[in-house]
Amino acid sequence: MMNKLADRSLSLLSLGLVFYPTAVDENISAALKEKSDKNEKLSKYDLNTFGEVFNFGCPKLMVAIKDQEHFKNFGFDKNLNEITNQQKELLLAEFQKIQQLNHLSGVLRLYSSIKLPKLAKVMKMSEEQLKELIDLYQTRNNAPTSTSSFETTIVKKLVDSIPKMEIVIEKDNIKINEALTKPNFAKIFSRNMQKIEEIIKDLEKI
Repeated sequence: MMNKLADRSLSLLSLGLVFYPTAVDENISAALKEKSDKNEKLSKYDLNTFGEVFNFGCPKLMVAIKDQEHFKNFGFDKNLNEITNQQKELLLAEFQKIQQLNHLSGVLRLYSSIKLPKLAKVMKMSEEQLKELIDLYQTRNNAPTSTSSFETTIVKKLVDSIPKMEIVIEKDNIKINEALTKPNFAKIFSRNMQKIEEIIKDLEKI
């Protein structure tokens, strides 16, 4: 039972890493590599694999009952499968948008500046569509976190670990400045201490 729950959790995590690529714990990374076939397909934005991974990992979704009338009619106008399928379609649309955003990010990291028409040709879209995509990229990367303790700690650490770019459009020229992320020295120290302890335990066995 626990193994199945762990597999489902890893499936959802692999989806999350497609949306927001970031470093994960070494043990988790090793567990994900065991499912490298699906992860590789996800990284190539294979829609069938997305469906398989989502269906396997998705927990049962529930909708809050608003009032007594809603309770009476709920079972007739909507079932749990329909709720899950709706969420799947929403996430699928986001999955396809992320494909464009990550492709844009990957291309821009190759340049310090590039002409708008050239980038539009590389991205295989019109200049207007490209400008909208760049606006969306910058909006998402600069979205502020809420004041909740979860978002100001866990989410902020996750977001801060993702490399960001500053994109400036001047007429038909695009300038790219990549912001350097600060290394987490506490995490590096903790990881190295754990490795040293493991080495000491192995030496004690000799």
